[in-house]
Amino acid sequence: MRKTFVLLFAICAWVSTYAVEFTSEKLTETLNEWNAFSKNYPNEIAWAKAVADSGLYSVNDKGDVEYTFIIKASDTLDFAKLKEVTIDYIQYYFKIGNDARANLVQGSTEKSVFFQGYLSKYAYLQTGLGAVYYYTSDIIFDIKFKEDRIKFTVRVPDFVYHVGANRFSQKLQRLDPFMHYKHYNRNERDVEAKAMINLLSKTISYASWYMVYLNENYKAADNSDEDW
Repeated sequence: MRKTFVLLFAICAWVSTYAVEFTSEKLTETLNEWNAFSKNYPNEIAWAKAVADSGLYSVNDKGDVEYTFIIKASDTLDFAKLKEVTIDYIQYYFKIGNDARANLVQGSTEKSVFFQGYLSKYAYLQTGLGAVYYYTSDIIFDIKFKEDRIKFTVRVPDFVYHVGANRFSQKLQRLDPFMHYKHYNRNERDVEAKAMINLLSKTISYASWYMVYLNENYKAADNSDEDW
């Protein structure tokens, strides 16, 4: 009898919430294309050249790296719950504290979340003298909700190249691994190629991780009326 009760309790708990499936055809296609590039080119410079000539080289009119994906939901979305899970995702991946989370909650609307984060040292060059030159960037999420879909836009305004105490902002078109500037040595071209590849990879990956996070963490209440 006890086993039957436990089973019935588990069934009731399961039907009280149900998973909503989140999918994006464009995001899936983009991931597949990106993974194919990663397997087909022997080094970063060859990879960067190929990506620069492909549709994955996604740059807006301002020169920002920008990707937009529509993520569709299999059921009507609860905006309050979706906002909470979206902020959970940002807090998880960017390790923001409770104060930053509170500001993010207050700065978001019922149907949108806007966040600016930071990417540190995603490509670097270390010289024989111990000096380290590296790239960082801000990264911006603009996430908008509709009843059955989400518009996820991820944008990086600049590559910031750190040389000692100096900082130089560059747009994606300014990175040169596929241009062979004569004053660049092989190591300098390599680190620029890595910066380009890693930055594009991160922007695509954050969209993918968001969809995975939604599928694992978003639950919607069963609002069907009960007959007594």
